Amino acid sequence: MSLRVSPKGSKYWQMAYRFDGTQKIFSIGVYPAVSHADARQRRDEAKRLFAQGIDPNAKKQAEVKELKARRDKTRSFSVVTLTPNMLPCMFTWQEVNP
Repeated sequence: MSLRVSPKGSKYWQMAYRFDGTQKIFSIGVYPAVSHADARQRRDEAKRLFAQGIDPNAKKQAEVKELKARRDKTRSFSVVTLTPNMLPCMFTWQEVNP
């Protein structure tokens, strides 16, 4: 695990690993939002996944994709527009006022 400092000064916790013969980097979080203790804990979780034969980056991406899908499903436009409050707004002016 290392702390990568970009030329602009932002700092990122990262862990380098090799999975299926490919060198990869697991981004743990942004410093100081993620403390050193939290970064070590997340690194240990990634190492446990790696020991089980699971790519930590693939699991992280799958979790983010699932979270976005759940969020989009709950906040979709059709869900908002089909609420009882919005039903009067679904008619055109001519249908309401002939």
